[in-house]
Amino acid sequence: LVNGGLTKEQYQSVKKEIEDTNHNLWNITYILSSIIFLFFFVISFFIDAYKELRYVYMGMFIYLFVITLINFILLKRNTKLRILFRYISYVCLLFFGVYSGIYTNGFSSFAFYSILLIISLLILDRPIIVTPIIIIISFSYGILNFFFNKTDASNYLITNLINSILYGCLAAFINIHLSRTRFRELYLTKQVEYERDTDSLSTLYTKQAGTTLIDDYLAKNSDTGIMLFVDIDDFKKINDSFGHDYGDQIINKVSEKIKSVFKENSIALRFGGDEFIVFMKDTINLEESIKKAEELLKFHNDITFPNGLQSLYLSVGIALREKDDNNYHDLINKADLALYKAKKNGKNQYQVYDSTLKKD
Repeated sequence: LVNGGLTKEQYQSVKKEIEDTNHNLWNITYILSSIIFLFFFVISFFIDAYKELRYVYMGMFIYLFVITLINFILLKRNTKLRILFRYISYVCLLFFGVYSGIYTNGFSSFAFYSILLIISLLILDRPIIVTPIIIIISFSYGILNFFFNKTDASNYLITNLINSILYGCLAAFINIHLSRTRFRELYLTKQVEYERDTDSLSTLYTKQAGTTLIDDYLAKNSDTGIMLFVDIDDFKKINDSFGHDYGDQIINKVSEKIKSVFKENSIALRFGGDEFIVFMKDTINLEESIKKAEELLKFHNDITFPNGLQSLYLSVGIALREKDDNNYHDLINKADLALYKAKKNGKNQYQVYDSTLKKD
C-alpha cells in the first residue's frame, strides 16, 4: 500500500513518469472542470434548482481557471509546487462536494458521492497519501451532513456515517486498484524501454537510443552542446592478448569511468565496439570539456593487466557545436576528425576540432 504495489526502489524509478501522468491528467481535469462550473453558473440564471449555488459555481470556475493558467505557465517545471496545487485542488473539489451534498436541494448526498468517486479516478498517487484524505473527508461529510440538516431521527447519524464511510472506502479501493495497476504498467514499460535502449555490456545508451536523444536535443536547443568521441587505443591487441572476455571487462570499466566523469546533464552511448560518444548538454564551455577529457585520459591508472606490463590508453576527439550543426551526424563527423587527429599524433591524447582538420 505504501508505494502502490511497488518496492521503494521501483517506485522511485518511475516517480517522474507518475508525476508526468498526473500532470497531464489534471491539466485536462482543470479545463473540463472550469467548463462544467461555468455551465452551471450560466444555467443557474434559468433553473431555480441551481440558483442557490450560483456564486459557488462562479467561485469554483474562477479558482479552477486561475489554477489552470498557473499550472500551464508557472508550474510547468516546478514539480513540488505542481503537486501542492494539485492536492489543494483535490481537497477543494471534495469540499465543494461536501457543500453541495449538504445545501443543494434535490441532490442531497449524490453531489458529494459523485465528486468523491470521480476524483478517485483522476488522481494517481501512493495510496498512503490519497486514502487518508478520502476517508477523513468522507467521515467529515457524514458528521457535517447530520448537523446541518438538523434531522430528528435518532439513527440518522449512524446511517449517514456508515454511508459516508462505505462510499469513502469504495473510492479509496478504486484509487488503490487503479494506482497499483497504473504503477505496474509504468514500471514494466520503463523496464522494457530500459532493456531496449541500454547496451547490455556497457550499460550506456545503445547507438540508436543515444543518437535519437542527441537529435531531439539539437532540434530543441539551437546553440549549445559539445560532443566527445572516445576510443580505446589498440583494443584489438588487448583482445588478442587476453581474450574477448577480458576485452568485455575493459569495455565495462571504460563505461564506468565515462559515467563517473560525466555524471549530469550529458548523454553517453556505446557507438560500437570500443568506441563511445558523450554529448554534453546546455554548455559551450570548451575548457570544461577538455577537463573532462583529461580525466578520461587518466584511465590507465585504474587498469592493471594480467601481465603487469601493458597499459590501456584512450583517445578523445572534441567538437564544439556551431550554428550549422543541426543534427547528430554534423557533430559526429567533426568529432571523428578530431579523434583521427589525436590518434595520428600518437594516441593517448585529446584533440579539439577545427576547420583545418581533415583525413588523409
